[in-house]
Parts: sequence; C-alpha cells; structure tokens
Amino acid sequence: MDEEGVLKEAVYAIWHNRLFLLAGVFAGREICAIVSKSKDGELIAKALDVLGYNLARGSSSRGGAQALLQMLKNKDYNKGFVVTVDGPRGPCYKVKDGVVFLALKSGLPIIPVSYKISKSFTINSWDKFIIPFPFSSAQIIFGEPFFVKEDMDLLASKEIIEKKLKIISE
Repeated sequence: MDEEGVLKEAVYAIWHNRLFLLAGVFAGREICAIVSKSKDGELIAKALDVLGYNLARGSSSRGGAQALLQMLKNKDYNKGFVVTVDGPRGPCYKVKDGVVFLALKSGLPIIPVSYKISKSFTINSWDKFIIPFPFSSAQIIFGEPFFVKEDMDLLASKEIIEKKLKIISE
C-alpha cells in the first residue's frame, strides 16, 4: 500500500485462516485471486466474484499450475494477485511454491498481508480458521515488499515469506 492508502500492483500473500476478513480489503480493486476447484472453493469463488475479484481456479493439489499460467497471461489480472499461500489443505503456516513462481514470473513484489483482531473465535479445522466477533476491532497489516530473484533458492524464498507473514500475524 502506498502513502495515500492505495494498493500497489503486487502479489499479496495471506494465510488461509485469515481469508474471511481480508477478502474485503481487496474488494472492487480488480485483483485476481486463485481459488481451489473444491466444493469449499466454489463457495469462496461465488463470494469473491460478488466482491469484484477476477478469479483463476486451481490449487496446489488440483489445477494450480494452469491457474497460475492463466493469471500470468490474462490482461484482466494486471492489478495484482491475492494468494492464500498455505492453502487449500495446509499444513498451516507453510508457504507453498505457487506464490514464489507467480512473483518471479510476474516481476511483482510479494507483500504479506495479515491482521490483528480484538475478539475472534477459531474453527477447529486444519488451518484454525479465524472469524472475528461482530463489532470487534481489526488492524490490517501490510508487510514489507519482497522481490523474488531468478538466482534465489525456492526453499529460502518460501522461508522468507513465512517469516514475514508470521511477524505481522502475531
């Protein structure tokens, strides 16, 4: 986000369990989100479509490579991307390869995004999905941009992203 509060063109990296609140942050901004082809993904895709997202369907377990290529080729997705980096099945807080590939091939920086919330409850799921209580306060946090370079090690890149997301999520 720049000084005036305008979102920059970037690959926004979020944890899967923080999707609920963060979906509204990027609403109406013509940003592309990658969404699983699962039944749960279908519900999320419908909600994100209403919020004005461009969508690419796929995940690390099914159709992810095609979805990433679709995102890179389609001119409608030039406002940036949102990726749940540990989805769709985890493990929780472990970054998968797709976000690194997307950032490298698009040339865009990865910007970690998370939030701190005053009151919430956690669903007993693989990702410990967080749902804010009504009327609770939230602080959206944008981390420092991180550029992936051709000569960088994949594992090291993923570890840097994990560290940046964990720092702003605590």
